[in-house]
Amino acid sequence: MSEGVPSPVRVLVADTDLDSRKKLNQYFDREGWSYDSVGDSESLLAALKERKYDLVVTDLCMPDIEGVELLRKIKQERPSQPVVVVADSSLERQANEFLQSGSALDFLPRPLVGNMLGQVLKRIARAITSHGDGKKGKRESVFELPYAKSYKFTSREYDENKLKLPILEFLIGSSKIELNTALKLDLAYQEAVTNALEHGNLELESVWKEEVDDDGRDRYSRIKEQRLQDSAYADRFISIEVRCDEKSLRICIKDDGKGFPAEADAPKSSDLTDTIHCHGRGLTIMHSVMDAVSYSEEGTVVTMEKYFE
Repeated sequence: MSEGVPSPVRVLVADTDLDSRKKLNQYFDREGWSYDSVGDSESLLAALKERKYDLVVTDLCMPDIEGVELLRKIKQERPSQPVVVVADSSLERQANEFLQSGSALDFLPRPLVGNMLGQVLKRIARAITSHGDGKKGKRESVFELPYAKSYKFTSREYDENKLKLPILEFLIGSSKIELNTALKLDLAYQEAVTNALEHGNLELESVWKEEVDDDGRDRYSRIKEQRLQDSAYADRFISIEVRCDEKSLRICIKDDGKGFPAEADAPKSSDLTDTIHCHGRGLTIMHSVMDAVSYSEEGTVVTMEKYFE
Protein backbone atom coordinates (compact mmCIF):
# COMPACT_ATOMS: atom_id res chain seq x y z
CA MET A 1 0.00 0.00 0.00
CA SER A 2 1.32 3.44 -0.86
CA GLU A 3 1.27 6.60 1.24
CA GLY A 4 -2.08 7.42 -0.36
CA VAL A 5 -5.44 7.15 1.31
CA PRO A 6 -7.66 4.08 0.66
CA SER A 7 -10.78 6.09 -0.08
CA PRO A 8 -11.78 9.79 -0.34
CA VAL A 9 -12.14 11.75 2.88
CA ARG A 10 -14.61 14.62 3.26
CA VAL A 11 -12.95 17.58 4.99
CA LEU A 12 -14.13 20.94 6.29
CA VAL A 13 -11.38 23.58 6.19
CA ALA A 14 -11.79 26.72 8.31
CA ASP A 15 -8.94 29.22 8.32
CA THR A 16 -8.83 33.01 8.42
CA ASP A 17 -5.32 32.97 6.97
CA LEU A 18 -5.78 33.04 3.19
CA ASP A 19 -2.34 31.56 2.47
CA SER A 20 -2.92 28.60 4.81
CA ARG A 21 -6.38 27.98 3.39
CA LYS A 22 -5.02 28.08 -0.14
CA LYS A 23 -2.31 25.52 0.70
CA LEU A 24 -4.84 23.22 2.33
CA ASN A 25 -7.23 23.52 -0.61
CA GLN A 26 -4.42 22.82 -3.08
CA TYR A 27 -3.39 19.75 -1.08
CA PHE A 28 -6.92 18.32 -1.03
CA ASP A 29 -7.35 19.03 -4.75
CA ARG A 30 -4.12 17.17 -5.48
CA GLU A 31 -5.09 14.19 -3.31
CA GLY A 32 -8.62 14.04 -4.69
CA TRP A 33 -10.32 14.60 -1.32
CA SER A 34 -13.75 16.20 -1.12
CA TYR A 35 -13.73 19.42 0.92
CA ASP A 36 -15.56 22.63 1.80
CA SER A 37 -13.55 25.72 2.68
CA VAL A 38 -14.65 28.62 4.91
CA GLY A 39 -12.95 31.63 6.46
CA ASP A 40 -14.70 32.16 9.79
CA SER A 41 -16.12 30.28 12.77
CA GLU A 42 -19.76 31.11 12.00
CA SER A 43 -19.48 29.48 8.58
CA LEU A 44 -17.67 26.50 10.11
CA LEU A 45 -20.43 25.82 12.64
CA ALA A 46 -23.14 26.38 10.02
CA ALA A 47 -21.47 23.83 7.70
CA LEU A 48 -21.36 21.27 10.53
CA LYS A 49 -25.12 21.64 11.00
CA GLU A 50 -25.75 20.95 7.33
CA ARG A 51 -23.53 17.95 6.61
CA LYS A 52 -21.24 15.34 8.12
CA TYR A 53 -17.47 15.59 7.68
CA ASP A 54 -14.82 12.95 8.29
CA LEU A 55 -12.38 15.62 9.45
CA VAL A 56 -12.35 19.31 10.41
CA VAL A 57 -9.13 21.28 9.93
CA THR A 58 -9.50 24.62 11.67
CA ASP A 59 -7.55 27.73 12.50
CA LEU A 60 -7.10 27.93 16.28
CA CYS A 61 -7.07 31.72 16.27
CA MET A 62 -10.35 33.03 14.87
CA PRO A 63 -10.92 36.79 15.39
CA ASP A 64 -14.46 36.31 16.75
CA ILE A 65 -13.94 33.32 19.07
CA GLU A 66 -11.28 31.79 21.33
CA GLY A 67 -9.87 28.37 20.51
CA VAL A 68 -11.33 26.73 23.63
CA GLU A 69 -14.80 28.01 22.85
CA LEU A 70 -14.55 27.06 19.18
CA LEU A 71 -13.63 23.45 19.96
CA ARG A 72 -16.37 23.31 22.61
CA LYS A 73 -18.96 24.38 20.04
CA ILE A 74 -17.66 21.91 17.47
CA LYS A 75 -17.92 19.06 19.99
CA GLN A 76 -21.35 20.30 21.06
CA GLU A 77 -22.58 20.03 17.47
CA ARG A 78 -20.62 16.84 16.62
CA PRO A 79 -19.39 15.10 19.84
CA SER A 80 -17.17 12.57 18.03
CA GLN A 81 -15.92 14.94 15.32
CA PRO A 82 -12.17 14.46 14.55
CA VAL A 83 -10.48 17.88 14.58
CA VAL A 84 -6.99 19.04 13.56
CA VAL A 85 -6.03 22.55 14.64
CA VAL A 86 -3.74 24.92 12.74
CA ALA A 87 -1.72 27.11 15.09
CA ASP A 88 1.11 29.61 14.97
CA SER A 89 3.97 29.77 17.47
CA SER A 90 2.13 31.89 20.05
CA LEU A 91 -0.51 29.18 20.48
CA GLU A 92 1.65 26.04 20.67
CA ARG A 93 1.06 25.59 24.39
CA GLN A 94 -2.69 25.70 23.87
CA ALA A 95 -2.48 23.32 20.89
CA ASN A 96 -0.56 20.82 23.02
CA GLU A 97 -3.17 21.11 25.76
CA PHE A 98 -5.91 20.32 23.23
CA LEU A 99 -4.00 17.20 22.13
CA GLN A 100 -3.51 16.08 25.71
CA SER A 101 -7.18 16.63 26.61
CA GLY A 102 -8.39 14.86 23.48
CA SER A 103 -10.16 17.94 22.06
CA ALA A 104 -7.99 17.69 18.93
CA LEU A 105 -6.42 14.74 17.14
CA ASP A 106 -3.37 16.68 15.97
CA PHE A 107 -2.08 20.14 15.13
CA LEU A 108 -0.38 21.68 12.13
CA PRO A 109 2.22 24.41 12.70
CA ARG A 110 1.96 27.57 10.65
CA PRO A 111 3.43 28.36 8.17
CA LEU A 112 2.26 25.11 6.61
CA VAL A 113 5.07 23.08 5.04
CA GLY A 114 4.12 20.68 2.24
CA ASN A 115 5.81 17.51 3.50
CA MET A 116 4.69 17.99 7.09
CA LEU A 117 1.16 18.74 5.93
CA GLY A 118 1.00 15.55 3.88
CA GLN A 119 2.45 13.33 6.62
CA VAL A 120 -0.02 14.49 9.27
CA LEU A 121 -3.15 14.48 7.11
CA LYS A 122 -2.43 11.12 5.46
CA ARG A 123 -1.92 9.41 8.81
CA ILE A 124 -5.21 10.80 10.06
CA ALA A 125 -6.99 9.85 6.84
CA ARG A 126 -5.64 6.29 7.05
CA ALA A 127 -7.06 6.03 10.57
CA ILE A 128 -10.44 7.44 9.53
CA THR A 129 -10.83 5.23 6.47
CA SER A 130 -9.62 2.16 8.40
CA HIS A 131 -12.34 2.41 11.03
CA GLY A 132 -15.24 3.59 8.89
CA ASP A 133 -18.35 4.53 10.83
CA GLY A 134 -17.51 2.35 13.81
CA LYS A 135 -20.75 0.37 13.74
CA LYS A 136 -20.96 -2.27 16.43
CA GLY A 137 -20.45 -5.84 15.42
CA LYS A 138 -18.47 -4.93 12.33
CA ARG A 139 -15.73 -7.45 13.12
CA GLU A 140 -16.83 -9.01 16.38
CA SER A 141 -16.54 -12.57 15.04
CA VAL A 142 -12.91 -12.19 13.94
CA PHE A 143 -11.18 -12.14 17.33
CA GLU A 144 -11.43 -13.64 20.75
CA LEU A 145 -9.84 -12.33 23.94
CA PRO A 146 -7.17 -12.79 25.09
CA TYR A 147 -5.56 -11.88 21.75
CA ALA A 148 -1.89 -11.95 20.76
CA LYS A 149 -0.29 -11.24 17.39
CA SER A 150 3.27 -10.57 16.26
CA TYR A 151 4.54 -8.97 13.04
CA LYS A 152 7.96 -8.40 11.52
CA PHE A 153 8.91 -6.20 8.56
CA THR A 154 12.03 -4.73 7.04
CA SER A 155 12.15 -0.94 6.91
CA ARG A 156 11.48 -1.03 3.18
CA GLU A 157 8.55 -3.46 3.55
CA TYR A 158 6.87 -1.37 6.23
CA ASP A 159 7.27 1.87 4.30
CA GLU A 160 5.62 0.26 1.26
CA ASN A 161 2.88 -1.62 3.14
CA LYS A 162 1.96 0.00 6.41
CA LEU A 163 0.36 -2.32 8.95
CA LYS A 164 -3.13 -1.55 10.23
CA LEU A 165 -4.29 -2.88 13.58
CA PRO A 166 -7.52 -4.87 12.96
CA ILE A 167 -7.90 -5.43 16.71
CA LEU A 168 -9.14 -1.83 16.96
CA GLU A 169 -12.20 -2.68 14.87
CA PHE A 170 -13.00 -5.53 17.23
CA LEU A 171 -12.65 -3.24 20.25
CA ILE A 172 -15.10 -0.76 18.70
CA GLY A 173 -17.58 -3.52 17.85
CA SER A 174 -17.39 -5.04 21.32
CA SER A 175 -17.89 -1.60 22.99
CA LYS A 176 -14.46 -1.61 24.64
CA ILE A 177 -13.67 1.73 23.01
CA GLU A 178 -15.50 4.44 21.05
CA LEU A 179 -14.69 5.34 17.45
CA ASN A 180 -12.93 8.57 18.44
CA THR A 181 -10.73 6.65 20.88
CA ALA A 182 -9.89 4.16 18.13
CA LEU A 183 -8.76 7.03 15.89
CA LYS A 184 -6.50 8.36 18.63
CA LEU A 185 -5.09 4.90 19.36
CA ASP A 186 -4.43 4.41 15.66
CA LEU A 187 -2.58 7.74 15.46
CA ALA A 188 -0.53 6.94 18.57
CA TYR A 189 0.43 3.58 17.06
CA GLN A 190 1.34 5.19 13.73
CA GLU A 191 3.51 7.78 15.50
CA ALA A 192 5.32 5.11 17.51
CA VAL A 193 6.02 2.82 14.56
CA THR A 194 7.08 5.81 12.43
CA ASN A 195 9.59 6.73 15.14
CA ALA A 196 10.94 3.17 15.06
CA LEU A 197 11.22 3.25 11.28
CA GLU A 198 12.55 6.74 10.70
CA HIS A 199 14.52 7.59 13.83
CA GLY A 200 15.50 4.03 14.75
CA ASN A 201 16.20 2.06 11.58
CA LEU A 202 16.79 4.92 9.15
CA GLU A 203 18.58 7.07 11.76
CA LEU A 204 16.94 10.32 10.70
CA GLU A 205 17.31 13.44 12.85
CA SER A 206 14.19 15.40 13.82
CA VAL A 207 15.88 18.77 13.34
CA TRP A 208 16.27 17.99 9.62
CA LYS A 209 12.53 18.63 9.24
CA GLU A 210 13.24 22.30 9.94
CA GLU A 211 15.85 22.53 7.16
CA VAL A 212 13.79 23.37 4.07
CA ASP A 213 15.34 24.17 0.69
CA ASP A 214 14.17 26.76 -1.83
CA ASP A 215 11.82 24.21 -3.43
CA GLY A 216 10.02 23.63 -0.12
CA ARG A 217 11.61 20.18 0.39
CA ASP A 218 13.01 19.38 3.82
CA ARG A 219 16.29 17.58 4.40
CA TYR A 220 14.53 14.88 6.45
CA SER A 221 12.41 13.69 3.49
CA ARG A 222 15.33 13.73 1.07
CA ILE A 223 17.56 11.58 3.29
CA LYS A 224 14.67 9.22 4.09
CA GLU A 225 14.28 8.43 0.36
CA GLN A 226 18.01 7.79 0.05
CA ARG A 227 18.18 5.44 3.04
CA LEU A 228 15.18 3.41 1.94
CA GLN A 229 17.30 2.50 -1.09
CA ASP A 230 20.34 1.62 1.04
CA SER A 231 20.25 -1.98 2.32
CA ALA A 232 22.27 -1.01 5.42
CA TYR A 233 19.17 0.85 6.61
CA ALA A 234 16.32 -0.57 4.50
CA ASP A 235 16.90 -4.22 5.51
CA ARG A 236 16.75 -3.59 9.24
CA PHE A 237 13.68 -5.06 10.94
CA ILE A 238 10.74 -3.59 12.81
CA SER A 239 8.99 -6.00 15.19
CA ILE A 240 5.45 -5.31 16.43
CA GLU A 241 3.68 -7.26 19.18
CA VAL A 242 0.01 -6.65 20.00
CA ARG A 243 -1.69 -8.15 23.06
CA CYS A 244 -5.20 -7.54 24.28
CA ASP A 245 -7.40 -8.93 27.04
CA GLU A 246 -10.55 -7.80 28.82
CA LYS A 247 -8.68 -5.11 30.75
CA SER A 248 -6.10 -3.60 28.40
CA LEU A 249 -4.45 -3.26 25.00
CA ARG A 250 -0.66 -3.49 24.86
CA ILE A 251 1.47 -2.59 21.82
CA CYS A 252 5.23 -3.20 21.78
CA ILE A 253 7.39 -1.94 18.88
CA LYS A 254 11.10 -2.71 18.43
CA ASP A 255 13.58 -1.41 15.87
CA ASP A 256 16.98 -2.79 14.88
CA GLY A 257 18.61 0.64 14.57
CA LYS A 258 19.81 3.21 17.05
CA GLY A 259 16.40 3.67 18.67
CA PHE A 260 14.30 6.76 19.25
CA PRO A 261 15.63 9.42 21.65
CA ALA A 262 12.30 10.04 23.38
CA GLU A 263 13.62 12.41 26.04
CA ALA A 264 15.63 14.45 23.55
CA ASP A 265 12.72 14.74 21.11
CA ALA A 266 10.07 15.72 23.64
CA PRO A 267 9.19 19.43 23.47
CA LYS A 268 10.65 21.34 26.42
CA SER A 269 8.46 23.75 28.36
CA SER A 270 10.77 26.57 27.34
CA ASP A 271 10.04 25.80 23.67
CA LEU A 272 6.31 26.29 24.01
CA THR A 273 6.47 30.08 23.90
CA ASP A 274 9.04 30.26 21.13
CA THR A 275 8.52 28.32 17.91
CA ILE A 276 6.33 25.40 16.89
CA HIS A 277 8.60 22.62 15.70
CA CYS A 278 7.67 19.86 13.27
CA HIS A 279 9.01 17.32 15.76
CA GLY A 280 8.00 16.49 19.33
CA ARG A 281 4.23 16.46 18.65
CA GLY A 282 4.24 12.66 18.14
CA LEU A 283 5.04 12.01 21.79
CA THR A 284 2.27 14.37 22.84
CA ILE A 285 -0.18 12.38 20.72
CA MET A 286 1.00 9.09 22.20
CA HIS A 287 0.72 10.31 25.79
CA SER A 288 -2.66 11.95 25.15
CA VAL A 289 -4.44 8.65 24.53
CA MET A 290 -2.27 5.93 26.07
CA ASP A 291 -2.35 5.28 29.81
CA ALA A 292 1.29 4.19 29.83
CA VAL A 293 4.16 4.85 27.41
CA SER A 294 7.69 3.65 28.11
CA TYR A 295 10.92 3.40 26.12
CA SER A 296 13.83 1.07 26.80
CA GLU A 297 17.04 2.74 27.92
CA GLU A 298 18.48 2.51 24.39
CA GLY A 299 15.22 3.76 22.86
CA THR A 300 14.91 0.68 20.60
CA VAL A 301 11.72 -0.63 22.24
CA VAL A 302 8.56 1.32 23.02
CA THR A 303 5.68 -0.17 24.97
CA MET A 304 2.26 1.49 25.05
CA GLU A 305 -0.77 0.42 27.07
CA LYS A 306 -4.42 1.44 27.06
CA TYR A 307 -6.63 0.35 29.95
CA PHE A 308 -10.34 -0.30 29.51
CA GLU A 309 -12.82 1.00 32.05
